[in-house]
Amino acid sequence: MGADNAASCYAKNLPEVKAIVESFEGFGVMVTQAKVSLQAIGLASQLLKIKDQYDCLVKLIETTEIAKCTIEEAVQAILKFDFREDTCNINRYVKKRMKN
Repeated sequence: MGADNAASCYAKNLPEVKAIVESFEGFGVMVTQAKVSLQAIGLASQLLKIKDQYDCLVKLIETTEIAKCTIEEAVQAILKFDFREDTCNINRYVKKRMKN
């Protein structure tokens, strides 16, 4: 999906996604939870916030898929990430994994 990652794609197409999910029949746990989740106030803005905060991960993945980079170059790129607010606490996770 590239730089136009899932979060921004869902945010841009939220009315269409809602229409599709609302068309699901049945009352199973997954269908019910999907319908409830899409009713969250501010969902589109939250998705765009995730996209903005973590777009650097998408760019790194694209770079490593296209180019041949060494492990050292990949590590340096990861350490340079700017997660800004880091709503999902990914920075802490990445730093912990890098130490290992």
